Amino acid sequence: MSRTVLQTLDEVGDGFLTYNEILDRVEKKLGPGEMSVVRQTLALALRILSTQGLVSPKYEREVEENEFRIREKGRELLEAGPSEIREDSESREEIAFVLTKPPFLYSRLLDAGHTFDVFEELIDRAKERLWIMTPYLDKYIVGAFHRNLREMFRRKELDFRLIVSEINQYSVAAIHTLSELAAAVGKESIAVRVFYQQKSWNDHGQWRVVRTRFSHAKLYLSESEAIITSANLNNESFVSNVEVGLHLKKRALVSEAHKIYETIWEYSDDYNKVSGATHKSLTR
Repeated sequence: MSRTVLQTLDEVGDGFLTYNEILDRVEKKLGPGEMSVVRQTLALALRILSTQGLVSPKYEREVEENEFRIREKGRELLEAGPSEIREDSESREEIAFVLTKPPFLYSRLLDAGHTFDVFEELIDRAKERLWIMTPYLDKYIVGAFHRNLREMFRRKELDFRLIVSEINQYSVAAIHTLSELAAAVGKESIAVRVFYQQKSWNDHGQWRVVRTRFSHAKLYLSESEAIITSANLNNESFVSNVEVGLHLKKRALVSEAHKIYETIWEYSDDYNKVSGATHKSLTR
């Protein structure tokens, strides 16, 4: 590893920083190739240190020495060479549990991947597609992944899709935030559909909305991985609730998940059309 990378890691700055804050500072000084190695190395450093109980994970409040310890472990791995990093990534199971673990459960369930971490890695590794299906989402969790999503939207050939089931102030704000992240790196629009059908009628001057179908599925896909989980794409599900799911890398199962997603996508409606109609019916 070049001395430039190690020096950049040493010059991140003073203060107690989270994992994402370290990456944001390093990214400003390194090229894409070097940044990819650093990102992978620091992710492994964080995983090792949190398993050992030496740092607070990034989805909790940062504690003293987080920045120092993550950087020192990352530096140690970089100086040792790529073999340890590659060995760690290649040894991951094809099917594994993924959980949202509040602090009181974290130390008792160290072996299971955390929903936040696994989803972040899914975004970072996606090269051809990122397909999301969730009934509920909010702008807060989208904001937590802003750096990862911004980089993803820079991959011009990547197929991003989102299926939601509920149009409310939270989902509208989250979709607006996603659109802004995409626009900031030159992507004109994002593909969003709604698996949601409603009928509105006038009953003595009162408008009512009847929901006739609804998807409660939570499915997060790249071209080679799938997360099937109880966790919605919102802050509670990714941070504080107890949520359980599976992280799949087995090719046949991931392919089947793609088929399921594509089928529901075909039966979903354009978000702009549905959201406009919903707004009209509710404001009459």
